[in-house]
Amino acid sequence: MKLGAVVCNCGARFVGDPLDDVPVRVRRFGPVMTAVAAPALVLTAALVFTWWLALGGVAVVWLAARAMKLARRDPESYGGYRVAASTLVLTLVSGAGLAAFEISRIPEYLKKREIRKLAATESAMLHLVSALEDYRSKYGSLPKDEETIKKMTGQGMPGDFWDNAIKYRSNPDQVAGVDITVIELTSFELRSPGPDGKLGTADDIVMRDGVFLTPAEVAKQSLDKTPADH
Repeated sequence: MKLGAVVCNCGARFVGDPLDDVPVRVRRFGPVMTAVAAPALVLTAALVFTWWLALGGVAVVWLAARAMKLARRDPESYGGYRVAASTLVLTLVSGAGLAAFEISRIPEYLKKREIRKLAATESAMLHLVSALEDYRSKYGSLPKDEETIKKMTGQGMPGDFWDNAIKYRSNPDQVAGVDITVIELTSFELRSPGPDGKLGTADDIVMRDGVFLTPAEVAKQSLDKTPADH
């Protein structure tokens, strides 16, 4: 085109002065967008897998702080300072709230953990009760002692959650016969030493004739015992 021409033969028109040789600097928003997207990723992972992944919020704080630092140090090259600051504040507030919530759940968590321990021990006892009932159906009486149970099952006494052997005791009952008095074993007791591993204490887990004693009943029983009983 000739200098001073307004239009070209092809129909093109000038819309502005030609660009000079000064480089054009484009502000980068990558760091702040990464910081904004990270909380959604951490929250999704925590909801889908486990709440422990919420600790990834530490990475979100670092990303937001990094985006703020870059935007403050070189505002012409990096943008999104306010967005990064808002993300940082929101993450810190949410993290503090989540931490407070999890701390408040610690007693409940410990309680559920104790319930799982108790359930594991009671399950072992119930499994043994099934074998005892089979024995009673076959022989008309309960096993005399633990040695009889070991011969019956072909293995040692089952253990509780704390790997303590569950103790078995049968109680005799005299039944009048025609010529002699017959002694039958009609009731039994299964006892786990509990967390302390000591029999006869308040934390024992006790079953009598298929019924579990309450913690209050076990505690009362342990208090009623004399040293000679132990």
